[in-house]
Amino acid sequence: MFGFRKTEYSKYYDVIVIGGGPAGVGASIYAKRSGAKTLVIDGKGIGGNIASTWLVDNYPGLPSISGSELAKRYKDHMIRIGVDILEFTPVTRLELESDIKRVYAADYVFEARAIVLTMGVKPKTLGVPGEERYFGKGVSTCAICDGPFFKDRDVVVVGGGDSAVKESIYLSNIVRKLYLVHRRDTFRAEQANIDELRKRSNVEFILNSVVDEIYGGENLEGVKIRNLITGEIRDLDVDGVFIFIGYKPNTELVEGKVELKDGYIVTDEEFRTNLEGVFAAGDIRYGSFKQLVNAIAEGAVAGYNAAHYSQKFK
Repeated sequence: MFGFRKTEYSKYYDVIVIGGGPAGVGASIYAKRSGAKTLVIDGKGIGGNIASTWLVDNYPGLPSISGSELAKRYKDHMIRIGVDILEFTPVTRLELESDIKRVYAADYVFEARAIVLTMGVKPKTLGVPGEERYFGKGVSTCAICDGPFFKDRDVVVVGGGDSAVKESIYLSNIVRKLYLVHRRDTFRAEQANIDELRKRSNVEFILNSVVDEIYGGENLEGVKIRNLITGEIRDLDVDGVFIFIGYKPNTELVEGKVELKDGYIVTDEEFRTNLEGVFAAGDIRYGSFKQLVNAIAEGAVAGYNAAHYSQKFK
Protein backbone atom coordinates (compact mmCIF):
# COMPACT_ATOMS: atom_id res chain seq x y z
CA MET A 1 0.00 0.00 0.00
CA PHE A 2 1.36 3.38 -0.97
CA GLY A 3 -0.91 5.76 0.92
CA PHE A 4 -1.78 9.37 0.18
CA ARG A 5 0.41 11.39 -2.14
CA LYS A 6 -0.12 15.11 -2.62
CA THR A 7 0.05 15.85 -6.30
CA GLU A 8 1.33 19.10 -7.75
CA TYR A 9 -0.38 19.12 -11.08
CA SER A 10 1.32 20.39 -14.19
CA LYS A 11 -0.52 22.43 -16.80
CA TYR A 12 0.92 20.35 -19.63
CA TYR A 13 0.95 16.56 -20.07
CA ASP A 14 1.89 14.32 -22.95
CA VAL A 15 -1.21 12.17 -22.42
CA ILE A 16 -4.38 12.89 -20.47
CA VAL A 17 -6.76 10.00 -19.82
CA ILE A 18 -10.39 10.96 -19.20
CA GLY A 19 -11.90 8.28 -16.96
CA GLY A 20 -10.39 6.12 -14.24
CA GLY A 21 -12.11 2.79 -14.85
CA PRO A 22 -10.25 -0.32 -16.02
CA ALA A 23 -9.67 1.05 -19.54
CA GLY A 24 -8.34 4.29 -18.09
CA VAL A 25 -6.08 2.37 -15.71
CA GLY A 26 -4.66 0.31 -18.58
CA ALA A 27 -4.20 3.41 -20.72
CA SER A 28 -2.43 5.40 -18.01
CA ILE A 29 -0.06 2.61 -17.01
CA TYR A 30 1.01 1.87 -20.60
CA ALA A 31 1.28 5.56 -21.51
CA LYS A 32 3.48 6.20 -18.48
CA ARG A 33 5.59 3.10 -19.12
CA SER A 34 6.09 4.35 -22.67
CA GLY A 35 7.67 7.52 -21.36
CA ALA A 36 4.71 9.89 -21.47
CA LYS A 37 3.92 12.36 -18.72
CA THR A 38 0.44 11.12 -17.87
CA LEU A 39 -2.60 12.41 -16.00
CA VAL A 40 -5.85 10.56 -15.26
CA ILE A 41 -8.98 12.53 -14.40
CA ASP A 42 -12.11 10.89 -13.00
CA GLY A 43 -15.23 12.47 -11.57
CA LYS A 44 -15.71 9.70 -9.02
CA GLY A 45 -12.64 7.65 -8.28
CA ILE A 46 -10.22 5.12 -9.69
CA GLY A 47 -11.92 1.84 -10.58
CA GLY A 48 -15.07 3.09 -12.26
CA ASN A 49 -18.08 0.79 -12.06
CA ILE A 50 -15.88 -2.13 -11.05
CA ALA A 51 -15.16 -0.47 -7.69
CA SER A 52 -18.77 -1.05 -6.61
CA THR A 53 -18.89 -4.64 -7.81
CA TRP A 54 -19.21 -7.18 -5.03
CA LEU A 55 -17.08 -9.90 -6.59
CA VAL A 56 -14.87 -10.15 -9.65
CA ASP A 57 -14.42 -13.81 -10.49
CA ASN A 58 -13.35 -13.76 -14.14
CA TYR A 59 -10.11 -11.78 -13.98
CA PRO A 60 -7.13 -14.01 -14.81
CA GLY A 61 -4.84 -14.67 -11.86
CA LEU A 62 -7.06 -12.91 -9.32
CA PRO A 63 -10.10 -15.14 -8.74
CA SER A 64 -12.74 -14.00 -6.27
CA ILE A 65 -11.40 -10.50 -5.63
CA SER A 66 -13.74 -7.71 -4.56
CA GLY A 67 -14.17 -4.78 -6.90
CA SER A 68 -13.06 -2.34 -4.21
CA GLU A 69 -9.85 -4.27 -3.56
CA LEU A 70 -9.09 -4.45 -7.28
CA ALA A 71 -9.65 -0.69 -7.60
CA LYS A 72 -7.27 -0.07 -4.69
CA ARG A 73 -4.61 -2.18 -6.36
CA TYR A 74 -5.08 -0.28 -9.59
CA LYS A 75 -4.55 3.02 -7.84
CA ASP A 76 -1.52 1.80 -5.90
CA HIS A 77 0.06 0.61 -9.14
CA MET A 78 -0.57 3.93 -10.88
CA ILE A 79 0.89 5.91 -8.00
CA ARG A 80 3.93 3.67 -7.79
CA ILE A 81 4.92 4.28 -11.41
CA GLY A 82 4.23 8.03 -11.26
CA VAL A 83 0.87 8.55 -12.97
CA ASP A 84 -0.77 11.77 -11.78
CA ILE A 85 -4.35 11.20 -10.59
CA LEU A 86 -7.11 13.79 -10.21
CA GLU A 87 -10.15 12.14 -8.64
CA PHE A 88 -13.63 13.40 -7.72
CA THR A 89 -13.28 16.22 -10.23
CA PRO A 90 -15.52 15.90 -13.29
CA VAL A 91 -14.28 17.12 -16.64
CA THR A 92 -16.64 19.84 -17.80
CA ARG A 93 -15.28 20.68 -21.24
CA LEU A 94 -12.94 19.30 -23.87
CA GLU A 95 -11.27 21.12 -26.75
CA LEU A 96 -10.00 18.40 -29.06
CA GLU A 97 -9.77 19.83 -32.56
CA SER A 98 -6.34 21.52 -32.45
CA ASP A 99 -2.87 19.98 -32.00
CA ILE A 100 -2.88 21.08 -28.38
CA LYS A 101 -5.90 19.60 -26.63
CA ARG A 102 -7.43 21.34 -23.62
CA VAL A 103 -9.22 19.70 -20.71
CA TYR A 104 -11.31 21.74 -18.25
CA ALA A 105 -12.01 20.29 -14.79
CA ALA A 106 -13.11 22.49 -11.87
CA ASP A 107 -10.55 25.36 -11.77
CA TYR A 108 -7.97 23.40 -13.75
CA VAL A 109 -7.16 23.83 -17.42
CA PHE A 110 -4.81 21.12 -18.67
CA GLU A 111 -3.14 20.79 -22.06
CA ALA A 112 -1.89 17.69 -23.84
CA ARG A 113 -0.88 16.42 -27.26
CA ALA A 114 -2.90 13.22 -26.85
CA ILE A 115 -6.17 12.37 -25.13
CA VAL A 116 -7.52 8.91 -24.31
CA LEU A 117 -11.29 8.79 -23.77
CA THR A 118 -12.27 6.08 -21.29
CA MET A 119 -15.35 7.57 -19.63
CA GLY A 120 -17.14 4.24 -19.57
CA VAL A 121 -20.86 3.76 -19.20
CA LYS A 122 -23.59 4.42 -16.65
CA PRO A 123 -26.52 2.21 -15.61
CA LYS A 124 -29.73 2.41 -17.58
CA THR A 125 -32.97 3.00 -15.71
CA LEU A 126 -36.47 1.61 -16.23
CA GLY A 127 -38.30 4.86 -16.89
CA VAL A 128 -41.40 3.74 -14.97
CA PRO A 129 -43.59 5.67 -12.53
CA GLY A 130 -42.06 5.90 -9.07
CA GLU A 131 -38.50 5.08 -10.12
CA GLU A 132 -37.20 8.63 -9.92
CA ARG A 133 -39.16 9.41 -6.76
CA TYR A 134 -37.67 6.48 -4.84
CA PHE A 135 -34.19 6.53 -6.34
CA GLY A 136 -31.78 6.49 -3.41
CA LYS A 137 -34.72 5.69 -1.10
CA GLY A 138 -35.28 2.08 -2.08
CA VAL A 139 -34.36 2.10 -5.77
CA SER A 140 -30.70 1.43 -6.50
CA THR A 141 -28.28 0.44 -9.25
CA CYS A 142 -25.55 -0.67 -6.84
CA ALA A 143 -25.98 -3.81 -4.73
CA ILE A 144 -22.71 -3.51 -2.84
CA CYS A 145 -23.45 0.14 -2.00
CA ASP A 146 -27.01 -0.32 -0.79
CA GLY A 147 -27.54 -4.03 -0.23
CA PRO A 148 -26.69 -3.94 3.50
CA PHE A 149 -29.63 -1.56 4.07
CA PHE A 150 -31.98 -4.40 3.10
CA LYS A 151 -30.83 -7.06 5.50
CA ASP A 152 -33.70 -9.51 6.17
CA ARG A 153 -36.01 -7.56 3.86
CA ASP A 154 -37.62 -8.37 0.51
CA VAL A 155 -36.27 -6.92 -2.74
CA VAL A 156 -36.73 -7.09 -6.51
CA VAL A 157 -33.82 -7.31 -8.91
CA VAL A 158 -34.51 -6.39 -12.55
CA GLY A 159 -32.36 -7.74 -15.37
CA GLY A 160 -31.07 -10.85 -17.07
CA GLY A 161 -27.39 -10.26 -17.76
CA ASP A 162 -24.23 -10.97 -15.81
CA SER A 163 -24.61 -7.93 -13.58
CA ALA A 164 -28.17 -8.80 -12.55
CA VAL A 165 -27.34 -12.42 -11.79
CA LYS A 166 -24.04 -11.77 -9.98
CA GLU A 167 -25.51 -8.97 -7.88
CA SER A 168 -28.50 -11.20 -7.07
CA ILE A 169 -26.10 -13.83 -5.73
CA TYR A 170 -24.57 -11.18 -3.49
CA LEU A 171 -27.94 -9.82 -2.34
CA SER A 172 -29.33 -13.29 -1.63
CA ASN A 173 -26.84 -13.54 1.23
CA ILE A 174 -28.35 -10.44 2.84
CA VAL A 175 -32.06 -10.21 2.08
CA ARG A 176 -34.95 -12.39 3.22
CA LYS A 177 -36.52 -12.80 -0.21
CA LEU A 178 -35.30 -11.84 -3.67
CA TYR A 179 -37.47 -11.73 -6.80
CA LEU A 180 -35.49 -11.69 -10.05
CA VAL A 181 -37.62 -10.11 -12.77
CA HIS A 182 -36.51 -10.61 -16.36
CA ARG A 183 -38.40 -9.76 -19.56
CA ARG A 184 -37.35 -12.99 -21.31
CA ASP A 185 -37.34 -16.66 -20.36
CA THR A 186 -33.60 -17.08 -20.97
CA PHE A 187 -30.62 -15.25 -19.51
CA ARG A 188 -27.60 -13.58 -21.11
CA ALA A 189 -25.51 -14.24 -18.00
CA GLU A 190 -22.77 -16.84 -17.69
CA GLN A 191 -24.28 -20.26 -17.03
CA ALA A 192 -22.10 -20.85 -13.97
CA ASN A 193 -23.60 -17.79 -12.29
CA ILE A 194 -27.14 -18.77 -13.23
CA ASP A 195 -26.59 -22.23 -11.77
CA GLU A 196 -25.26 -20.72 -8.56
CA LEU A 197 -28.24 -18.39 -8.21
CA ARG A 198 -30.72 -21.23 -8.74
CA LYS A 199 -29.28 -22.93 -5.66
CA ARG A 200 -30.45 -20.08 -3.45
CA SER A 201 -33.67 -21.03 -1.64
CA ASN A 202 -34.72 -17.41 -1.07
CA VAL A 203 -34.68 -16.49 -4.77
CA GLU A 204 -37.77 -16.58 -6.99
CA PHE A 205 -37.47 -16.15 -10.77
CA ILE A 206 -40.23 -14.12 -12.45
CA LEU A 207 -39.65 -14.46 -16.19
CA ASN A 208 -41.29 -12.97 -19.27
CA SER A 209 -42.22 -10.05 -17.04
CA VAL A 210 -41.49 -6.36 -16.53
CA VAL A 211 -41.86 -3.80 -13.76
CA ASP A 212 -44.66 -1.38 -14.64
CA GLU A 213 -44.64 0.77 -11.51
CA ILE A 214 -42.80 1.36 -8.25
CA TYR A 215 -45.01 2.72 -5.52
CA GLY A 216 -45.29 3.56 -1.87
CA GLY A 217 -45.83 6.37 0.58
CA GLU A 218 -42.93 8.04 2.34
CA ASN A 219 -40.99 4.83 1.73
CA LEU A 220 -41.04 2.37 -1.17
CA GLU A 221 -43.67 -0.29 -0.50
CA GLY A 222 -44.02 -2.38 -3.64
CA VAL A 223 -43.92 -2.89 -7.37
CA LYS A 224 -46.39 -3.85 -10.07
CA ILE A 225 -45.15 -6.69 -12.28
CA ARG A 226 -46.73 -7.40 -15.68
CA ASN A 227 -46.43 -10.73 -17.44
CA LEU A 228 -45.67 -10.01 -21.11
CA ILE A 229 -47.41 -13.16 -22.33
CA THR A 230 -50.62 -13.25 -20.28
CA GLY A 231 -50.89 -9.56 -19.35
CA GLU A 232 -51.44 -10.56 -15.71
CA ILE A 233 -50.55 -7.88 -13.15
CA ARG A 234 -48.95 -8.97 -9.90
CA ASP A 235 -48.22 -6.80 -6.88
CA LEU A 236 -45.08 -7.55 -4.87
CA ASP A 237 -44.64 -6.10 -1.40
CA VAL A 238 -40.94 -5.23 -1.31
CA ASP A 239 -38.67 -2.71 0.35
CA GLY A 240 -36.12 -2.31 -2.43
CA VAL A 241 -35.65 -2.46 -6.20
CA PHE A 242 -32.23 -3.05 -7.75
CA ILE A 243 -31.95 -2.32 -11.46
CA PHE A 244 -29.34 -3.98 -13.70
CA ILE A 245 -30.64 -3.69 -17.25
CA GLY A 246 -27.50 -2.57 -19.05
CA TYR A 247 -25.62 0.65 -19.55
CA LYS A 248 -25.44 3.72 -21.75
CA PRO A 249 -22.19 5.43 -22.76
CA ASN A 250 -20.91 8.57 -21.07
CA THR A 251 -20.31 10.43 -24.31
CA GLU A 252 -22.03 13.73 -23.56
CA LEU A 253 -18.66 15.54 -23.46
CA VAL A 254 -17.75 14.51 -26.98
CA GLU A 255 -21.07 14.66 -28.81
CA GLY A 256 -20.54 16.65 -31.99
CA LYS A 257 -16.76 16.31 -31.65
CA VAL A 258 -15.87 12.66 -32.31
CA GLU A 259 -17.69 10.17 -34.49
CA LEU A 260 -20.36 8.20 -32.61
CA LYS A 261 -22.46 5.18 -33.50
CA ASP A 262 -25.44 4.31 -31.33
CA GLY A 263 -23.96 6.71 -28.78
CA TYR A 264 -20.60 4.92 -28.61
CA ILE A 265 -17.25 6.25 -29.89
CA VAL A 266 -16.05 4.85 -33.21
CA THR A 267 -12.35 3.97 -33.50
CA ASP A 268 -10.04 2.10 -35.83
CA GLU A 269 -8.08 -0.99 -34.76
CA GLU A 270 -5.42 1.25 -33.18
CA PHE A 271 -8.13 2.87 -31.03
CA ARG A 272 -7.81 6.19 -32.86
CA THR A 273 -10.94 8.30 -33.27
CA ASN A 274 -11.66 10.52 -36.25
CA LEU A 275 -9.75 13.33 -34.48
CA GLU A 276 -5.97 13.41 -34.66
CA GLY A 277 -4.43 12.67 -31.27
CA VAL A 278 -7.70 11.48 -29.71
CA PHE A 279 -8.04 7.82 -28.76
CA ALA A 280 -10.80 5.84 -27.05
CA ALA A 281 -10.98 2.48 -25.27
CA GLY A 282 -13.14 0.28 -23.12
CA ASP A 283 -16.88 0.15 -22.72
CA ILE A 284 -17.34 3.58 -24.29
CA ARG A 285 -16.04 2.32 -27.64
CA TYR A 286 -18.41 1.00 -30.29
CA GLY A 287 -18.01 -2.74 -30.75
CA SER A 288 -16.04 -3.26 -27.56
CA PHE A 289 -16.43 -6.61 -25.79
CA LYS A 290 -17.68 -5.21 -22.50
CA GLN A 291 -15.66 -7.26 -20.06
CA LEU A 292 -13.07 -6.15 -17.52
CA VAL A 293 -10.14 -8.00 -19.07
CA ASN A 294 -10.89 -6.49 -22.47
CA ALA A 295 -11.20 -2.95 -21.11
CA ILE A 296 -7.73 -3.23 -19.57
CA ALA A 297 -6.30 -4.57 -22.84
CA GLU A 298 -7.95 -1.91 -25.00
CA GLY A 299 -6.77 0.79 -22.63
CA ALA A 300 -3.21 -0.55 -22.74
CA VAL A 301 -3.09 -0.37 -26.54
CA ALA A 302 -4.72 3.07 -26.64
CA GLY A 303 -2.36 4.41 -23.96
CA TYR A 304 0.68 3.01 -25.75
CA ASN A 305 -0.41 4.52 -29.06
CA ALA A 306 -1.27 7.86 -27.45
CA ALA A 307 2.17 8.04 -25.83
CA HIS A 308 3.93 7.36 -29.14
CA TYR A 309 1.73 9.90 -30.89
CA SER A 310 2.70 12.58 -28.33
CA GLN A 311 6.41 11.81 -28.78
CA LYS A 312 6.25 12.91 -32.41
CA PHE A 313 6.17 16.50 -31.16
CA LYS A 314 9.30 16.28 -28.99
